[in-house]
Amino acid sequence: MIGKALILTALVASAFAAIKQTPVIGIYTQDSDYPGYEDFTYIASSYVKSMEMTGVQVVPIFYHYTTTQLQSLLGQLNGVVFPGGEMPIDIGNQWTSNTKYILEFAMNQTNNGNPYPIWATCLGYEALAVITSQIKNNMSTLTRVHGEEGSTRNLTITMQNSKLFGTMAKNLLDEVTKGDGLYYFHHNWAVLTSTFRASTPLSNFWNLVSTSVSPAGEEFVSTLEAKNYPFFASQYHPEKNPYEWRIPAVRTYNAILIEQWVFNIFAEVARQNKNTFKSEDELKKLLIYNYQPLYTTPDYEFVQIYTFNETSLIKEQMDRQQEQHLQTE
Repeated sequence: MIGKALILTALVASAFAAIKQTPVIGIYTQDSDYPGYEDFTYIASSYVKSMEMTGVQVVPIFYHYTTTQLQSLLGQLNGVVFPGGEMPIDIGNQWTSNTKYILEFAMNQTNNGNPYPIWATCLGYEALAVITSQIKNNMSTLTRVHGEEGSTRNLTITMQNSKLFGTMAKNLLDEVTKGDGLYYFHHNWAVLTSTFRASTPLSNFWNLVSTSVSPAGEEFVSTLEAKNYPFFASQYHPEKNPYEWRIPAVRTYNAILIEQWVFNIFAEVARQNKNTFKSEDELKKLLIYNYQPLYTTPDYEFVQIYTFNETSLIKEQMDRQQEQHLQTE
């Protein structure tokens, strides 16, 4: 019996060790505009699926967390995704101030030898651009562009040895730059190439990886990589091609490979991060699997979304942590 117990203990320890080797990525929430859920926050399921496709697990990061709560969670994660969407970018609001906190946390982790990757899409890209521009007024960093509300186009690669595209197979890279409009864009604002080049803080922090041109002829920055950090930012939406069926995205074999490629680059950095959860039980309580995705109505942009009543959920987490603390005393 003792031998069997030891074997079982070893198997459990081995299973949790395997879990530790699987990166856990946090995806940042934002306010929902889905009818009936306006008081909730949400994450589009396409971001969750895109991450899981790379072999990582997902935990939601509630934007209403205090900085203390954020610090505790971020210290157990291996990277963060800032999705696209629609939120006011203003350092005075909690969504933006917590975005800045997460960015600085990731920078500190990386500076201390623990690579902490960030992926930012559309709104996330715009928020990081505003924050790193060191200009409080986002209108000085972002410019209104026209004809980009649901368009597909190519990228002009401006950095040949980038992490995202530098080792991509030539046939795939040709599709990125010469194909029939591979990338899906859905935005009203962007960092113009001229704005980027004129901004010392932006050009000191980021490498300009690619540009694109709107139907109105406005050239803007479409991909950024941080110079000294594993941070990636795209104005386009790689997550939409494989998983959002209500838009005219390209879904060819190579298109899907390319979208998977960039997220795999991000996930591979996350595997280098040494953070782990305190226990398997703690991880299980926070995983995205604790929430039921909502199949939306046909007129809504996202096919599926996860919704969160953050006030209630954060209170539940605090109560559980308090109970665990009392049990250990």
